[in-house]
Amino acid sequence: MNLSSVAPSSFMNLPSSLHTFRLEYCGLQVNFIDYIHSSTLISLDLSFNYDLVLDTIMFNKLVQNLPSLIEVDLRFVNMSLVEPISLMNLSSSLSSLQLLNCGLRGEFPGNLLQRPNLRVLDLWGNYDLIGCLPRSNWSCSLERLSLSYTKIAIHLEGDLINNLSGQIPLEFGNLEHLTSLDLSFNNFSGQIPLAFGNLEHLRVLDLSFNNFSGQIPFSLANLKQLFYLDLDNNNLSGAIPNSFANLAQLRYLMLSNNRGMNNFQGSIPASFSKGNSLRYLNFNGNQLGGQIPPSIANCKNLEVLDIGNNKIDDTFPVFLETLTQLQVLVLRSNKLHGFLKGATANYSFSKLRIVDMSSNSLSGTLPLDYFSSLEAMIAPDQNIGYMGANTRTNTYRYSVHMTWKGWGIELIKIQTVLTIIDFSANKFTGNIPWSIGKLKSLIQLNLSHNYLTGNIPHLLGKLKNLESLDLSSNMLTGKIPTQLVNLIFLSVFRVSHNQLEGRIPLGKQLDTLIVVHMKETQDCVDFP
Repeated sequence: MNLSSVAPSSFMNLPSSLHTFRLEYCGLQVNFIDYIHSSTLISLDLSFNYDLVLDTIMFNKLVQNLPSLIEVDLRFVNMSLVEPISLMNLSSSLSSLQLLNCGLRGEFPGNLLQRPNLRVLDLWGNYDLIGCLPRSNWSCSLERLSLSYTKIAIHLEGDLINNLSGQIPLEFGNLEHLTSLDLSFNNFSGQIPLAFGNLEHLRVLDLSFNNFSGQIPFSLANLKQLFYLDLDNNNLSGAIPNSFANLAQLRYLMLSNNRGMNNFQGSIPASFSKGNSLRYLNFNGNQLGGQIPPSIANCKNLEVLDIGNNKIDDTFPVFLETLTQLQVLVLRSNKLHGFLKGATANYSFSKLRIVDMSSNSLSGTLPLDYFSSLEAMIAPDQNIGYMGANTRTNTYRYSVHMTWKGWGIELIKIQTVLTIIDFSANKFTGNIPWSIGKLKSLIQLNLSHNYLTGNIPHLLGKLKNLESLDLSSNMLTGKIPTQLVNLIFLSVFRVSHNQLEGRIPLGKQLDTLIVVHMKETQDCVDFP
């Protein structure tokens, strides 16, 4: 609904019985504030009104006109002209204050945390917000605290530590009602406090992108309500506690590393319990060895498994095909070996959208029925969105480390239409299976740097959504099929270092690519 054209005077004379006022996503302008008055209103939600710009005067007028407010949601409202000290004018009974991405700048009044009824404080994304949080006397009612992407300071032992650096004060461990703690993207160092294990109601703990060191405290296994744990990109080391595999409510476990900092060693926890709730498991970029534990087959709700860039020494984990919800499987850059077996279970990998087993030592032929079972890649997904889950208070997007058109990247968000097969840099032999031609939603196919022989299947010309095709560095023979001119979205086409003959077919999309031939072998080199 867009209320930008509604007369501001329409907000006059609010009913005396009104307690909640929600106008999110309404295109509001600031002039309506002069007309809104209520002594009974306790909850105000003006979030996601991107054109609503408040300054100090208007914010104070809003507070004066609504003196009973205890819940305030101004996410994505422009408050760059509001002096943060004005927040102290809110009711002493303040319960919830959500100011995500409001552009607040200047000094945040740390004493606001001492409001006795404060349950929720979200300051995420106010990059120029500075200030000093008091060391003690925080609200004992605090349930959710987010200070990510701020420049707030904190007192430790009488010293002022900037940008939320230094060690976390023990007082955090005394917030017994806390259900969500987000301190990501700051500069904390030292060990994760054992006292966090006292937060028995904690459901969300996000300490990612800091400089925490040492081992994960075993006390975190006491958090029986925990469903989201993100320790990505710190300086953590040692073993991953086996007890994490037994946290019945845990859905998201992120211990990955794309900055070369985390350095978990040992093995993947070996005893994932039956009936667990895990949906997203990411150990990418560590030093984990050993085998992939068969107990992962107990994670029946698992949608993403990323254990790429480790030292796993194992054969292909066939038992993963029993995970009927699995959509992303990343096993790249490990020490996997042996044959890739065909499907042995009903609906084997039927929901798989992204599979990356590149840079291993897998061998043998690529089985026909393996690709025939990838049902999610056969028909394009008509519902464009992002993989993840929504809760009442937050949206959790899945991310994944992968190679996209030759570049190693981390996808912060995974579109549901993205479908990828990457089996490059292995030891596969034999022909390219014709059954790959059934995967009509496939966007990227990389079979390069193997020992594949025979002709390029003409059925690859049916992959109408294909944007990247890399068959380079194999032992392929014959001519490039003319059917490939039908791949109208193709922007990357690599077939160099094979034993192909003839010229690249002309027409349609292939005409838009630069063609170069090798003089001696008449083999085609990479297209840019």
